[in-house]
Amino acid sequence: MPQSDDSESEEEHLDDEHLWEDINSQEDTELPWSSGARLSCFAHSLQLVVNDGMKEVKAISHTIAKTSRFTTLLHSSSQFKDKFEATFGTNRTSPAANTTRWNSIFKQVQAFTALDHKALNEMCSKDHEELVFSAREWNHLKELSAVLAPFSEVTDLTEGEKSVTISMVVPTVLDLNTHLLKMEDTRMQCQSLVRALQQSLVKRFSGIFLKTSMAKDSGREEPFNHNVYFLATMLDPQFGLSWVDLDVTNGGNSTSVKKFRDELKKTLTETLILEVEKMMDMKEDTCSEVVNVDPAAASDSPPNKYPRLLSRYKAYKKHSSDQDSSIHTQIRTYFDAIRGLDHNTTSRSVGMSAPVSLLDWYERRRELIIVMERPVPAEDLLKYIERNGGTLKEDEAKIILKQLLDAAMHLQRESIFHRDIKTENILIETGSEFTRLRLIDFGMSCMDKYGTSYSDFYGTALHVPPELLFQFTYSAEPTTVWQLGVVLFDVLHKRAFSSVMFLIRKIRISYRLSEDCRDLLKRCLNMFPEERPTLKELQRHPCFT
Repeated sequence: MPQSDDSESEEEHLDDEHLWEDINSQEDTELPWSSGARLSCFAHSLQLVVNDGMKEVKAISHTIAKTSRFTTLLHSSSQFKDKFEATFGTNRTSPAANTTRWNSIFKQVQAFTALDHKALNEMCSKDHEELVFSAREWNHLKELSAVLAPFSEVTDLTEGEKSVTISMVVPTVLDLNTHLLKMEDTRMQCQSLVRALQQSLVKRFSGIFLKTSMAKDSGREEPFNHNVYFLATMLDPQFGLSWVDLDVTNGGNSTSVKKFRDELKKTLTETLILEVEKMMDMKEDTCSEVVNVDPAAASDSPPNKYPRLLSRYKAYKKHSSDQDSSIHTQIRTYFDAIRGLDHNTTSRSVGMSAPVSLLDWYERRRELIIVMERPVPAEDLLKYIERNGGTLKEDEAKIILKQLLDAAMHLQRESIFHRDIKTENILIETGSEFTRLRLIDFGMSCMDKYGTSYSDFYGTALHVPPELLFQFTYSAEPTTVWQLGVVLFDVLHKRAFSSVMFLIRKIRISYRLSEDCRDLLKRCLNMFPEERPTLKELQRHPCFT
């Protein structure tokens, strides 16, 4: 991001990671598995990665500076502000930025690119031609926003009063790496930025990539190479070993990658077992010392108390006294518990996720037979609505849409584009005490790469997204958001939704709905795909908070 000369001079020494370590050595607390080594600062290393990336895109600095001038004018000129609000409404703005903080400037660019490009240029063309953005400049800003969005999200977590633990370091770094690798596969103008960020990420967090065998050993001490990062992640039920299956790869085919991941999980588990065994040995040594200590001295210094190994997961263990209680068994049981698995039964992931699970498949000469989960008892959402009088109450509709949104985000993380989300392809489990949704019928689905556009439509013609009608192309996330809006419309209205009828205003959103619900429908069913919210933005809508 563009910075003043003073800030640039101050950054000359930012590569010294010890500059950011303000803990007195006497205040350091050694963990049971600690070697006493100092740990690198995660937030600072992340900032250095972004700084490295932005050095490679100096050509875009002029465009970013233009957004800053626009924002300055917006906050200093009442006449310009009135014109802005007349064009975009009073609920839109471009926040002022702190030029020394990249995340602050990024949020300014992000808010700026949420505006309509054509309307913005029309507003500035008469009196402020210097603030008119060419199509190339606008694309640069949108690409910059897409590339840096996950970095901004992580930076927000490390600032202020947010609660961040060391367990998130490994999954976060590898998730950012996956994000950048996906970006490299797209035809972006900011490819140099993506490559620079990815190279810097591997360099600044090289210990993580070395431990996961995703980088070669350089022969020197690598940052973030300490076992504590991996031990903390594995012992956090939020992560366990799931991050290995999501973000670790060797670049080979599916069989090779699976074998690579299984071997890594085995190695990590063995490392955890060894560390815990060492910790238990320390406990036994300490206990023996306490037994032999002078009683008078012992009264002055009580023995250290050690928490029982994995005691918080005791609820998951129902072993009888004659069963194996070794450390290996306890750790294995712990991983099973947080994955929802049982070694003696089929995977419990079946029935746990909103999208139905794949149970098995069979390859034949000219066909592939896929065996999918079938929840019983259940009925599709269309029949469920009809059985309940043709519409559902808003509260129940919000519960259904929230679960459907979670399912859509899960598919997006797995790079799956369903393409035909509708009431007929949603099951409601009638045997459940609470409303529970399952997404089915992946016959139209495909694997989606970020930024891919489609011209051949697969899905329900009545629900075709407007961009296909007018621009002859559509993409995954905006189309999914449109389809979520269609489902919500069908749930709350007796008249079935039709894209064409909605666009020519033959059917409208009911005025009897709450303001929040009407706003959600308007956002999802926006005619312009670039103005629809993302799935993450939908999660923050007042209907779900």
